[in-house]
Amino acid sequence: MRKIIFLLICLSSFGLHSQRKNIAIEWQDKKTVTTSRSAHTIPGFNDENLDFDPQERTLKYVAQWPESGYINPSSITLKGTSYQTINESLLSELDLSKIPTSPNPKIRIYKARDVSYATLEMSPIIRQGNVYKKLISTDIGYIKSAPINNLGSTKRMPISNSMLASGSIFKFYVEKDGVHRLDRRFLQDLGMDVNSIDPRRLKIYGHGGRSLPLRNELNSDFDPPQVAIQVTGEADGSFDNGDNILFYAESTLGYVEENNSNINPYADRSYYYVTADGDSGNRIFPYVSPSSPTDLTITTFDDYKFIEEDRFTPIIVGRRWFGDRFDIENDRTYEFNFENIVLTEPMRVRVYAAAASESPTSLNININGEDVDVLTFRAISGTSLGFPDLYIGNLAPVSANVVVNLNYNNGGNPTSRGYLDYISIEAKRELIASNEQFNFTFNDAATESGIGEY
Repeated sequence: MRKIIFLLICLSSFGLHSQRKNIAIEWQDKKTVTTSRSAHTIPGFNDENLDFDPQERTLKYVAQWPESGYINPSSITLKGTSYQTINESLLSELDLSKIPTSPNPKIRIYKARDVSYATLEMSPIIRQGNVYKKLISTDIGYIKSAPINNLGSTKRMPISNSMLASGSIFKFYVEKDGVHRLDRRFLQDLGMDVNSIDPRRLKIYGHGGRSLPLRNELNSDFDPPQVAIQVTGEADGSFDNGDNILFYAESTLGYVEENNSNINPYADRSYYYVTADGDSGNRIFPYVSPSSPTDLTITTFDDYKFIEEDRFTPIIVGRRWFGDRFDIENDRTYEFNFENIVLTEPMRVRVYAAAASESPTSLNININGEDVDVLTFRAISGTSLGFPDLYIGNLAPVSANVVVNLNYNNGGNPTSRGYLDYISIEAKRELIASNEQFNFTFNDAATESGIGEY
């Protein structure tokens, strides 16, 4: 029998104050936003709260109010949230792939001219399955500390030695997301003296393999944080042949919205550090399940698969790299398999590609034998060395196998080059355990209430 273990982190509330602020959005079906180059028609609301990015094609709700003290960004909660369905036709100017399944509120505090302000940012539109909904009202909750004299200092990390500065620390890397096991032989191969270590002091540190935020102010950890682990057989104070460490690790693979990529653009390996020096380590403890009856039984999950490689770039600079190149070979086929797929639920397909050509070119997308879209690329000119295009669509699956065929039309110019960035498919699958561990996500959980049972 498999057990699901959760980690609970309890924090003292001494000196902290719970705050609550009501947010209400008055919507307009159509609002015209004019930039220096073009005009965009989007669903809108008050100008002071609306933030539309025409390049990213994203819409955000922002708000600001005077606030003293320091706000814990991770303490933000939403309660009493209400939504209304919004017609997808009104979202034509938005990148639907960037609409999240929950508002994802973020709150920060700034100081200007000796006055402190809290700034809230969140998505006013969410996706529930194939339905898009607009946020009408919600209560924002957050925790703040008592006012401090120098607010700017809260954004600085205290200067101290890194955990890597002393002691015997051993580095290793992981290649997949999931629960990993480190046994006595593994630690010995790393160079640890397994005969003398106290397993109760075993600790693992690491950020995981996802890329850190581009903005330094959004980074909260400047030293590898300690990871909660489970150590089997540590009670006797010796790390024997049957003992092991279990912990959850993240690889460098996984979609990051800021990069619009499934690959960390800076690293190919996700490193972690293990040591047995110092105090006792952080441990995983069993989570007590709710005793009340369940309100929702979840029997499916949202699986996500992608094909992406970083091998070519038309401009030889920047974070945007591409995989397969379409030049001499202009026709390529890619296959996905979703075991136990739910055929009654649509799958969400994204194809992101680009081209570098002195004449207009195109890329035909065929999925399961049907033409679904044609990406078009403008001719390069001046300082523009390439142009991207993106397909996003919901399609009905016909089987567990999904075949994507891409055919590049070079417009009669043999020097034209097409580039595939990535193909991703999100599909519903039956929540059936196999003989291997696997990650599963239920996107609608963020908008459900009560007790759910998987």
